[in-house]
Amino acid sequence: MADYTHLAIPATEWKTFEEANPPPTLPAETTLEHRRKLFNDTREQLFKSVLGPVENVTSEDVFISTSGSHKIPVRIYRPTDAAGRLPLYIHLHGGGFHLGNLETEDTSCRLISLRTNSIVANVNYRHAPEWTFPTPNEDVWDALNWILDSANTYGIDNDKVIIGGTSAGASLACATALRDLENQGTRIKGVILTIPPTVHEQLFPRELVKNGYSSLEQNAEAPILPISRYRAFIDMYKPEPGHRYFSPLIASDDLFRGFPPTCFHIAGLDPLRDEGLLLEEKLRGVGVTTRLEVYPGFPHGFMGFPQLRESEKWREHLCRDIKWLKVL
Repeated sequence: MADYTHLAIPATEWKTFEEANPPPTLPAETTLEHRRKLFNDTREQLFKSVLGPVENVTSEDVFISTSGSHKIPVRIYRPTDAAGRLPLYIHLHGGGFHLGNLETEDTSCRLISLRTNSIVANVNYRHAPEWTFPTPNEDVWDALNWILDSANTYGIDNDKVIIGGTSAGASLACATALRDLENQGTRIKGVILTIPPTVHEQLFPRELVKNGYSSLEQNAEAPILPISRYRAFIDMYKPEPGHRYFSPLIASDDLFRGFPPTCFHIAGLDPLRDEGLLLEEKLRGVGVTTRLEVYPGFPHGFMGFPQLRESEKWREHLCRDIKWLKVL
């Protein structure tokens, strides 16, 4: 049985940062729309101020038709000086299935495009609670198909397609890669899962961790994403608990035979830590090529603070993994 509890000891950099930057207190009557605007605007400006401006990357906004005649925005980035067909990285943002947009991810996507010499597609899937499971999965699936059908237009190398995301986005990335595999597809060549939710809390396989004591309990009061907040997000999203597109950790091993090479980025002080580590172990056990980076003592979503040294380390690992996956 696995024992990952040592990974939750808070890192010195995080403790110092947290003491200097206490989280804001919102009024109890704050609406969802207000929280969305506050989160999205703050995230956009923070990344621009710390990492921007990112030069020598062009972008184009398009609207993709999805099931039900809806249209979702996608922003496509390409290094200005790049010639010929380039690898594609499909970027899926985090935010508890209800936060984030094109602008919160814009600076990051420009940086990824420039550092990896890749085309990046920033997909703004629909959000809970207005749109619940599986609508975001359908949006990403439709976006994947549209983007690959438009490969000639954007100069995409269809043999080098990678999908990745953070938190909620990681859940969607994993589901999309699995769906592609189920459709006898080999279009997705690599997957990057950062702090992924991989199983519904009610179905977590406690027999796989020492004494049944998981990160869900150990990190229940962790910064950024305490378990109470995570439960509220899931209540909004309303996933089918045992569905393979939401709980891949407990899906049949046979479903993952032939799954693309997958890179994991796991935070040690995260309630979702153990389910991410266990999914990496599961994939490796059925022959999937995996790569694992762990950030001991940092909470879920720490990379949302780009000024942290550990966040720059994560960005370096992310870009390194994209480069690695596109040459496998």
